[in-house]
Amino acid sequence: MSKQSTLKGSVSNRSVVDDGARVKTAGKGKTELIIKALERKRGASILELSELTGWQPHSVRGFISGVLRGKRGLPVVREVGKSGVSRYRIEIERELGAIKRTDKSTNGAAS
Repeated sequence: MSKQSTLKGSVSNRSVVDDGARVKTAGKGKTELIIKALERKRGASILELSELTGWQPHSVRGFISGVLRGKRGLPVVREVGKSGVSRYRIEIERELGAIKRTDKSTNGAAS
């Protein structure tokens, strides 16, 4: 006999299981969900991103640092509000309406 176990917060094919309720991510990956949250004017706190993804806070911070800032080169900034809560957002160039990106894939090498 095989025994099936369900863990709270486990991930199953782009959906999150949380206390038995399945929340669909509407065909979007967690990366896209985090980027959308960080593109908002106020950005998002680690707690908000943890609730959005089902990840632990240290995993969210690592994802921001390693994937968004590191691999994708997105200009993620951290600001501390009056309440003392850190909020993260992607710095958007307002004049052009485009995200400032750095191309880290070429490492300055000429094509």
